[in-house]
Amino acid sequence: MANVLVVEDEEMVSDIIESLLKYLGHEPIVVQTGQEGIDTFRARSGFIDLVILDWILPGVGGAEVHDEIRKNRTNIPILISSGYGTTDEISERVGAIDGDGKTDFIPKPFTLAPLELKIAEMLS
Repeated sequence: MANVLVVEDEEMVSDIIESLLKYLGHEPIVVQTGQEGIDTFRARSGFIDLVILDWILPGVGGAEVHDEIRKNRTNIPILISSGYGTTDEISERVGAIDGDGKTDFIPKPFTLAPLELKIAEMLS
């Protein structure tokens, strides 16, 4: 079981991710904005095992959230999720999807099996 911070502004999407995570036996912590993601991570950094981060967020965007989380814990696995953009486009902007297992990408919409696989890879 992992404690997973989910940063997702679309309530319907965050509800689905929360349900999938619970089904897989994980404990989701769901927030709606980038700033809430940063604040929650800072407050509970030692408790969080994985971050699922929407790339396109109003206000503080995914790249900023990613960078702030990395400042606090360089080795935390971050799974970037987006329906806009490809792995290459996001990697180009973040410079972080480099195969080291610390940052990865899952395109939206996704189903249980790909999410389960990505989480297993990142937490192993």
